[in-house]
Amino acid sequence: MAVLGVGLAVVAFYYYAVTVVAWWVPFAAGAVAGLAAMFGLRGLRSVLVGVYGAVAAWVALFVFGLCAGSALLLWGNSAFADPGSVHQEMATVESKYSEERQSGRYVRGRYVRSGRKYRTYHIKLRFDDGSLKDVQVQLAEYNRIRTGSKREYTLAKGAFGLPVIKR
Repeated sequence: MAVLGVGLAVVAFYYYAVTVVAWWVPFAAGAVAGLAAMFGLRGLRSVLVGVYGAVAAWVALFVFGLCAGSALLLWGNSAFADPGSVHQEMATVESKYSEERQSGRYVRGRYVRSGRKYRTYHIKLRFDDGSLKDVQVQLAEYNRIRTGSKREYTLAKGAFGLPVIKR
């Protein structure tokens, strides 16, 4: 269950990156699914209680439901987007910033930092409808973009009404 939950979280993060939506919308949908999983999966809960304890079983089911609900919402919205609603939309670059991160690797099951640092480059976009989206870009594109400039994106209306950035 943990591996499936982590896989669903990765799917949710990927599709969140291409969906123009506030962070709390998929979180709220996932929380509802998490509550449903807590009370709906009674058989699995009894197995987990014997292994981990009652509180850990409740938390595990809630987190699993949270990951599953948000992943299914974002994936379904993107996968079943209306092809007839594809349109171009202008977005204004509100700000740009870079983050410094450290690389690492797994050695015998443990994460070891290598000490190497790298940077990721991001721009914050404001679309015509007022929604904000952070987008990671390459260094060359980051250097070309100026704050206040306009960029054109191809958007489609998703199956659940959330705009999806088409690549």
